Amino acid sequence: MVGVHGEWDPERFRGAALILALVTNMTKKKIIIISTIVLIMVVLVVIVIARRKKPIETIEPPIFYPAEDEYIDYDEYGDFQTKLPEVKEGEFLLDVEIPQEDTIEISGVSMPNFYKFGSKPGLIGETTVVNNRDYQIIYYPYDEGFLIPILNRPFNDYKVLAEKDFVRALSISKLDACKLKVGITTPFSINPYEAGINWPLSWCE
Repeated sequence: MVGVHGEWDPERFRGAALILALVTNMTKKKIIIISTIVLIMVVLVVIVIARRKKPIETIEPPIFYPAEDEYIDYDEYGDFQTKLPEVKEGEFLLDVEIPQEDTIEISGVSMPNFYKFGSKPGLIGETTVVNNRDYQIIYYPYDEGFLIPILNRPFNDYKVLAEKDFVRALSISKLDACKLKVGITTPFSINPYEAGINWPLSWCE
């Protein structure tokens, strides 16, 4: 290049050439970087479009049909539901007979026929001998067993009352009561600590 006084200055020429080379090199790098970014964006756009066009596979939930059963019925919408079989008055789902005598015998223990003062027999012949807000005494003839659910708390207090009412209602002694099949239970919502256990009569333990 030409100096101040019109003379050729090779140093300045080298400097200018170096600067030009650096600028050109940076420009090439920028072009490569920009081109790479644009290419990646194009690839991503193509992938997104391809996925949107791909149909979504839907999986239909399996349909379960109940086995043929006389206790299955279908409503107006075609949905199946359990139904109880129709029984005539005095008939039961199980082969049980309701005694008509004044006195009956269960597990070798004689007692008044509580069917005469208990509730109307249910579908399996069961009858509620005692029914109040604190406990119940229910008899199931198919296994000759008594169920006493305690429906109030504290559990032990009402268990004692129910046990006394049990021997009173059946007009039996405590000794004879131990010959019977008796289970005392209580709902978890009322007595969670005593629930889930089939308690015996306290004097039979």
